[in-house]
Amino acid sequence: SARVSSGPWLSLSFKNLDNSAIQKSVRILSELREKDIMRQRIAAARNDLETYIYNTRDKLDVDESIAQVSTSKEREVLLSEISQADDWLSDDGYDASLAQYEEKLSGLRKLSDAIFRRARELEERPRQFQACRDHLNLTRRVVLDKWNVSMPHSNETERTDLVNTIEETERWINEKEAAQAKKPLTENPVIYSEEIDEYCKLVARKAYILTQKPAPRPSPKPRAPKKEAKAESEKEKAKESSSKKTEKSAEADSKEESAEKPQRDEL
Repeated sequence: SARVSSGPWLSLSFKNLDNSAIQKSVRILSELREKDIMRQRIAAARNDLETYIYNTRDKLDVDESIAQVSTSKEREVLLSEISQADDWLSDDGYDASLAQYEEKLSGLRKLSDAIFRRARELEERPRQFQACRDHLNLTRRVVLDKWNVSMPHSNETERTDLVNTIEETERWINEKEAAQAKKPLTENPVIYSEEIDEYCKLVARKAYILTQKPAPRPSPKPRAPKKEAKAESEKEKAKESSSKKTEKSAEADSKEESAEKPQRDEL
């Protein structure tokens, strides 16, 4: 007998079958499994399209920023395409293929993605400009006020170079902000928030590299030359030896004096 498994959902045991019959059964099970996977993918693609239609129609109805960053013509075209896609789903698209669902969704996104991104940037871009300015101001204060004490080993050239980079970044922010102010909101922006973030990170990286600069090791105490050290050692030994001799001599005199004293007393 042989046991054939086509996944966790199906496991069959075959008895008294030759190899060709087993192989045919395995092929059939494999095809069934592939069809089941495709059905799941098609169902997911259909759900993605339905969700997109619902969410986009809701945004166009209630999100005021959409009206600020899009023309009435763009909104009309998008709403028309959404309605057609919705009707298609209820009719010919009810049992469409995976490719058809994906193509419909891709076409709608080409019309809406730029509008929705401009709407997001309406809030994100000013927030990112301010966050970058705050970071630059903080970095400048740290470099000018604290590094003289906490990082005295960072030289003046390095600190000046970092301050110059901060000022250059501030000029870049002001230029981009001024250019964006002249740009109609219904057109793609001069710069996106993620680009502002990346540009400001250049300052952060430069500052970080300087903070990792190791402080120099303290200079070792100077060692006395070997000959002088040896002479000094011998001198110390001589002093010690002389001191011991003096102590022994004093001790001997003391004993001798003690021995003579009784004799004088007897006289």
